[in-house]
Amino acid sequence: MKKNISIYGMGFVGFPLLLLLAKSNQETIGVDTSETLIQKLKKGIIPFYEKNLQKFYKKIKDNKKITFTSKLSSEQHKKTNVYIICVGTPLINIKKTDNRALLRVAKEISKNLNNDDLIILRSTVNIGTTRDLLLPILNKSKKQFHISFCPERTLEGDSINELIKNPQIISSNTKFGLNETNKIFKLFLKRTIPVSSLETAELIKLMDNLYRNFNFSFANQIGILCDKIGIQSKEVIEGANKFYKRTNIAKPGPVGGPCLSKDPYIFASSLKKFKLSNDFIILSRKTNDKVVDEIADYITNFLIYKKNSRVNYKISFLGLAFKGFPVTDDIRSSSTIEIFKKIKNKLKNSKYYCFDPVVKKKVILENNLEYCSDYKYAFLKSDVVIICNNSNDFKKLNLKKYSHLMNKDSLIYDVWNLFDYIKIKDNLNCKIKSFGNFY
Repeated sequence: MKKNISIYGMGFVGFPLLLLLAKSNQETIGVDTSETLIQKLKKGIIPFYEKNLQKFYKKIKDNKKITFTSKLSSEQHKKTNVYIICVGTPLINIKKTDNRALLRVAKEISKNLNNDDLIILRSTVNIGTTRDLLLPILNKSKKQFHISFCPERTLEGDSINELIKNPQIISSNTKFGLNETNKIFKLFLKRTIPVSSLETAELIKLMDNLYRNFNFSFANQIGILCDKIGIQSKEVIEGANKFYKRTNIAKPGPVGGPCLSKDPYIFASSLKKFKLSNDFIILSRKTNDKVVDEIADYITNFLIYKKNSRVNYKISFLGLAFKGFPVTDDIRSSSTIEIFKKIKNKLKNSKYYCFDPVVKKKVILENNLEYCSDYKYAFLKSDVVIICNNSNDFKKLNLKKYSHLMNKDSLIYDVWNLFDYIKIKDNLNCKIKSFGNFY
């Protein structure tokens, strides 16, 4: 099977999919409104970090199956018989999904559709969006086409492996569309899961992230409670989980990133549309958001109540990306940035530094943090060092060595509780705290 496939959106979702389809011998066109991004991709430069993705791209970029453009020409539209939409759908004021990019793409496709073209939507949307919003726009073409919703379900930082291994939910408004969609995804993965309607697939996507959000919010409520009681959430949760299959509580900690911070609100607005209560969704998200306040408040109070009278403290953050594993340089909805802003709001005269193994210096500086080139610089004469994500590099740190570079009466706040502090705390030259745990 050979198709001419145009993919809108060359970010974390669309670009890896394009590579796999090109590797499967399909003619592919990557479309993005950012001319800067398109020029980089043409030169073989991927503007975001993902382990081994650059090597994967290098192997297939010269196979002449890939083209990049900021706008499809009339000729490219004529040749295209499959459109895949992977554009962002961010939130406006945490209340409404911003569908402007989605609508723009739908209007462009509608003006250029051929009979029997297939449109596949992969962006996260409110329930009913594919049928109620996209279909009417595409119907203006007066062409016979097929529309599918096939949610992206990959773990950022390992997208190629995830795309190949994870089962793909597929849905379509026609039997032919479903069969063709199935053939496309079967080019590079083993298992697809056909479902009966577009709305079913839309809901499954939201449920994936809602399930994780609920798990984390429950763990975070335990973490907040343990901090108030003065006991270890690590001991509580591990004790509850151990040898007991019916309990599987997550680790407490900040819940950031572009999906988990957004999708609960998209689902909440869908509930509201159907006149159902969304209180429990909003509450779970607020519980996760509260973790940032708890961490920032503890650090701020620790510094305010230090015995000396200095106000120009040095505070260093390890990890600007919203997560450390799998490795990514994505800082969207990064809890590090939120913690930094809240601390800085109360301690304006302090100095703020950041080290991240993969986030570029320019990005760190753009977020009003001083750049640290290595761990030594981050720890040296710091009053607080905050380990902000779960990078495997951070887990290998020699805290005994680095803690002795810090100022007297200093603090390491390990957000993710990466170390066994019961064993090592006596060798450290500072106080230790992690979310939900005192040592």
